[in-house]
Amino acid sequence: MNVLDYILIAILLIFTIRGFARGMINEIFGIGSLIIPLFLSVLFFQKMGKVYASSMDPLVANILGFLTVFICSFVLVKIIQTLVKTIFSGPILNSLDKTLGLLLGFAEGGALVFLILVAMVEINGTIDTSSLREGSAVYSIVESIPA
Repeated sequence: MNVLDYILIAILLIFTIRGFARGMINEIFGIGSLIIPLFLSVLFFQKMGKVYASSMDPLVANILGFLTVFICSFVLVKIIQTLVKTIFSGPILNSLDKTLGLLLGFAEGGALVFLILVAMVEINGTIDTSSLREGSAVYSIVESIPA
């Protein structure tokens, strides 16, 4: 094992510990509280912009429509998160939430580690990473996977 392995293990541990500390509910809603409002804003900003269009420039109306949908849906997701978190506040469900958060954090960290390793395989030759790659147990596994 070398420095690269220790860095990748540290990334995996950080994500795993963070997932455990936050719990699955906070992890999922943390991601969802940005993705869901963004998705809904893109879908409905023009419809909401029409509400504002009679009193202002259409571009400004669409921007306000986007912001209105985003803020309202963000607040709604956070309210749902609080309700779900309250349901999981008992000792048994809280332990389940923490355990599932640990697994989700491990999966997130694993995905990031995998992306880093795939990027290193792809840039091999473009940027000299030989000092990092030599003696790395994890890199040798990813490198042996056929493209």
